[in-house]
Amino acid sequence: MTKKDFFRIIIKLFAIYYFMNILFNLPLLLFSFTTATKLNLQEVLVTSAVFSLIFILLLIFIKHTDLIISLLRLDKYFDDEHIVIGNFDAIKWAQFAIILLGGFLIINNLSDVLFHIGKYLQRKMSNQNIDDFDKYNTVRIAIRLLNLLIGYILITSNRSIARLFTVSKKDL
Repeated sequence: MTKKDFFRIIIKLFAIYYFMNILFNLPLLLFSFTTATKLNLQEVLVTSAVFSLIFILLLIFIKHTDLIISLLRLDKYFDDEHIVIGNFDAIKWAQFAIILLGGFLIINNLSDVLFHIGKYLQRKMSNQNIDDFDKYNTVRIAIRLLNLLIGYILITSNRSIARLFTVSKKDL
């Protein structure tokens, strides 16, 4: 594996991870827009523009990885051209990527879930009205729990998921 291949993998993993984050946070954003008492068109347009810009940047990261590597000169100034990793085939790389994505999902969502559950328990213990724990927080916890579940599934079933995304030499 060359240094350029390594940076291709890292950049594409970064883009796929953030693309998954956008997909998983989009329902939460749409729900917050639908429950807003006063819907401001300017906020909707700015949010849509930001999501579109981020989506375009992620597509550039995925489709034009070599251009990014060349512009940032990531493959220059190394002592060796190759990285010796051992016997890593496509399925093992896919497994590694899936485990990383699942781990990032768990790390990013676990703190938010624990915070909101703690906030809920704090309100319940202090005899505050639980109805104040509005629908937005309930949906937010549900989406974060779903993200945790997806991260857990990605980590525990990485081998079968990797086989779905890779083509073996037998299939060719």
